[in-house]
Amino acid sequence: ELPKMFQQFLRALCRGPQPIILFLDDLHWADQDSLDCINALIQDPLLQNFVLVGTYRDDEPCDIPFVSGDQGQTVTDIYLGNLPLSSVEDILSDLTGTSGDRDLAKIVLEKTHGNPLSIFQFLEMLQRKELLVFSFHTHKWIWDVEQ
Repeated sequence: ELPKMFQQFLRALCRGPQPIILFLDDLHWADQDSLDCINALIQDPLLQNFVLVGTYRDDEPCDIPFVSGDQGQTVTDIYLGNLPLSSVEDILSDLTGTSGDRDLAKIVLEKTHGNPLSIFQFLEMLQRKELLVFSFHTHKWIWDVEQ
């Protein structure tokens, strides 16, 4: 069966001196078979030098049994919250190559609530609608807060 083969494969990989890190994104969308497979991996006493890094949204309904650490594994939660205005300004500054525009940053924060993914998606939307454009003449990004 596939989960057993994957487990044996990871055991072989993890025999070396360097740890193997498996990163799994969006665990809140994982099906039960996938969660069972992950659970078997983290409970496997023969699996050494193995680190699982998983992400999940705490605002989505999910039943991830190993997130609590109740099964003997070490669990470290890192909560990533929304970004403050100063961070949105920093992102805009990095992306536009300017010192930024506080008014634009406030609009971006208001529309995205500081969610990093939403910030980038919102900026892409502004660019698609030509509300945020790069001027090849001035070599700067141009936007009109009023639009």
